[in-house]
Amino acid sequence: VDQDQSFTQDYLDMNMDIDQLSEELQLQESVVTEKTEQVKKWKQILATQRDNIHKDVTKWQQTLAEATKEHRDKYEEGVRKWQTVLADGIVQRADRYEKEMKAWQSLLDGAMSMKEFKAVRAEWHRLEAGRHAPTKEM
Repeated sequence: VDQDQSFTQDYLDMNMDIDQLSEELQLQESVVTEKTEQVKKWKQILATQRDNIHKDVTKWQQTLAEATKEHRDKYEEGVRKWQTVLADGIVQRADRYEKEMKAWQSLLDGAMSMKEFKAVRAEWHRLEAGRHAPTKEM
């Protein structure tokens, strides 16, 4: 009888242990389920943040590309403007220089004496030296 009672008690203890372990297992399963749900939520949040960051970066790249193009266009416009100004200035200076040379040639050809010729030539040399000196334009 003692042996039966002992066996029964062991059986009851084992059932209690199994019930207790089963409850702990269910508790652990609920914790794991809760953590799994949290992980899913965090993955979703991270995916959303990644998408938002990608959209922001794409927008910033587009803005930067537009600003760069706008800056390049302004720069190229300025270069074209200065090329035109310089080309016009070169043409005007060449025309003016040609007219001056004709005038000086006329003065030199019209000099009646060596003294007049030397005076005209000296004045021409003085003006040419001044022309090759650094100017405000340079």
